Formats: sequence, C-alpha cells, structure tokens
Amino acid sequence: MPVTSRKLQFESGTGLQIETCLPEFGYETSIKTAWDFQELDDGSLTFFDSGSTYDIYTCNFSLILSASEQATFIDFFSDDGATKSRAKDCIIRMNAGSGFFPFGANKGDVGDFDVAISIVNLEGIGDAPFKYFKNSLVMTKQDSFPAYTPPSEVSEGNFTIGTVTNNRFPPNWFKPNTNLNYFLTTNEDGSSNWIDRGETSQYYNSVAEMRCNESKTAAIFDHLIGSVRTSALNIISDTNYYIFGYINGSSSTYSVNLKQNEFVIVNNRYNEFEFSLNFNYVSG
Repeated sequence: MPVTSRKLQFESGTGLQIETCLPEFGYETSIKTAWDFQELDDGSLTFFDSGSTYDIYTCNFSLILSASEQATFIDFFSDDGATKSRAKDCIIRMNAGSGFFPFGANKGDVGDFDVAISIVNLEGIGDAPFKYFKNSLVMTKQDSFPAYTPPSEVSEGNFTIGTVTNNRFPPNWFKPNTNLNYFLTTNEDGSSNWIDRGETSQYYNSVAEMRCNESKTAAIFDHLIGSVRTSALNIISDTNYYIFGYINGSSSTYSVNLKQNEFVIVNNRYNEFEFSLNFNYVSG
C-alpha cells in the first residue's frame, strides 16, 4: 500500500503496514562516524578512519498519537505475532516532501529506510495536545540509504566550509579557544615558576554552532562525511569573523581539521537545522 501523504508508514518484515502522523519537529539525528582522533601535545590531531561502512546513524524522535492511532501502534510493536515488529527490524516510508529527515538532510525525507526501532518511553494520555499519547523512540539505520538528490543550494551568508559556500554566520558567533601553551606554578612563598613551550607551540580551536536551511545542511554533511572525513579542509571567513580569536586575524582562509567524530543535527522547524562544528586550526 502506498504511504498516505503527510504520514509515516511502518512495514514489518512480512509486509504488514501501519501509518501514523509524522514525528514532531525537534527530533535529533546523531551520526557517530568510524574515525577516532588523538590530540597531541602541540594541539594537532592524528586520525584513524575505519571507513564509512562503520558509521552509525540514529534518530531520536517522538510520535504524538490519538487513542485509535496508539492502539494500532502498540499492537504493531508489542504483539509477538509473526507478522508484527516486536523486537524486529522494519521499514519506514515517507512521501517526497514529507519534511522528516531521520538520518540527515543529505539522506532525504522520502523512500524506504531499513531501520531498527527501540521504544524508549510510552507516556500516558495527556492534556497538551488533549487526549493524545506521546511515544519516544530511537531508530538506527540498517543497510544502505535509498537514492536521494538534495535540493539546489540556497545562499544564506558569506561563510565557506570546504566546498560549500554562502553559509550563514553562526547566530551565537564563533567560540574560539586559544591555548598559549605556557604554564605557571606557584611556590610556597608565592614566587612563580614558568614553563613556556614557545610562541610557535600555541594552538587554536573554535566551535561554530550552525543554523542552516535544508539545502546547506545537506551539502555540508555530504561534504564533511562523504568526502572530507579526517582530511584537512579550508574554511573561509569574511571581515570581523575572528574564527580563531584575535591572534589569527579578522578574516582568512584557514586550513582546519574536524575535532569531533560525532555530529548531532536538530531539525527545529521547517527548513531549519542546527548542529555544531568543532574546528582545529592547522594553518592560515
């Protein structure tokens, strides 16, 4: 049975199908990549990447269901009948333009996704919305993603991340962290002892709390996880960005590594996604 417009369809391994409303906004996608990194004494990073095959994609989301919808949902996931999906993998399905991107804007909001679903909490009936049930779920991607072509990019600003241009300046500004790499210890009489590794040993990191439209979010994660991974990339700032603080200037083209191996993307509302990027300065 084709999925009804603006609905989320679940299908068991034997072909049994049910439908619910789409998840409410505020759902979170987590991407745990298969790379590990080690920060050295000079602030640089070393990496080992097991490959994208071992990247893990999960989605935390909530379904708000009426009593009749809840009855169908509970039966599908709690009944141990052979046709149901109690403790079994299943398929979720959405129509094009559903607006639900369970595994990131670059992986799409349409098609069949093979998933494992764990029900975290089944709340009682509530008053907001009145006489509806809230269900909290965690879903993990299985197998490959369905084919999907992200939309054309829509410009939002002047910040460049790798090959993705015209990104929005982070609404909460950049959060630079400078380590000058000298240390003070104080003797019992209050006198000082210094250890100084020298000006050339200073290192810099910066966090950008990004807020992007669908097209830019898709392009950024296609690039960072699909292409860059543990390689260095360039970020290009406009005047007065000071991405890595005053020492490294108002604007420049900076070579950076990603100082993270997990990404959390929150779809707050239609066409708005939030996520943090942690940049480790290499040069610039």
